[in-house]
Amino acid sequence: MGAWLQDFRYSLRSLRKSVGLTCVVILTLGLGIGFNTAIYSVVNAFLLRPLPVKDPGQLVVLAARDKHTEVPHGMSFADYRDYRGLTDVFSGVLARREFAFATNWKRDHHTDRIWVDAITPNYFQLLGVSTALGRTFQPDEMRQPIAVLDHTCWREKFGADRGILGQTINLDGHPLTVIGVAPEGFQGTQVAMRPDIYVPLQAPGLSGLTPERLEQRDAHELRLLARLKPGVTIAQARAAVNLLGAQLAAHYPDTNKGVAFC
Repeated sequence: MGAWLQDFRYSLRSLRKSVGLTCVVILTLGLGIGFNTAIYSVVNAFLLRPLPVKDPGQLVVLAARDKHTEVPHGMSFADYRDYRGLTDVFSGVLARREFAFATNWKRDHHTDRIWVDAITPNYFQLLGVSTALGRTFQPDEMRQPIAVLDHTCWREKFGADRGILGQTINLDGHPLTVIGVAPEGFQGTQVAMRPDIYVPLQAPGLSGLTPERLEQRDAHELRLLARLKPGVTIAQARAAVNLLGAQLAAHYPDTNKGVAFC
């Protein structure tokens, strides 16, 4: 409980500092308001502004409710594979760990806490976010030990060293090669949390998402964001999502029966 409380307080401090951060609640208007009213009210209180991404009005969240809870929650990687196939309504779907997680970075005889966001390789491309330095992930780099630094992290922890590209950092003893730095002003898509580092969803040893875990349809650990195709309405996308949801419920009743979309 102590560690959880410490992380919660850190999140609140990050929110106070990050008035430019966009909450997905504000970003998305239809498919998946992925958070409850209490969080929505907190977000509004901090007057958050839209994400600095391409056409933010086209982005929606896919979140689910089931018979166990009315609170919208994440989805599984197996479901993600299915929903990214809705190419008639979406130009792309990305996934990330529902919450950033803390790791330890040991250097110069002291340890820093580093917050990590594990994402699918298409994350930056789908958002329309380029790098300030280096590059983002390639489609075939889901399992590679590589990282993109948040711009503030790069400035505050690495002294804005442009020579950071190609260097190795160790998080919890796992080496990662830095390939890029996110642009200034971009603070991710987490609510109340600016990640320090972005890594591929299956970066070795870090995210805890083993191949076996990723195949479990009841492992609701991912947040899905999709980009509407030009001309597609929220109502059309919702209909496509609900139809696929019904099909999955019929095929996988043990894990998907009774799942409804927000």
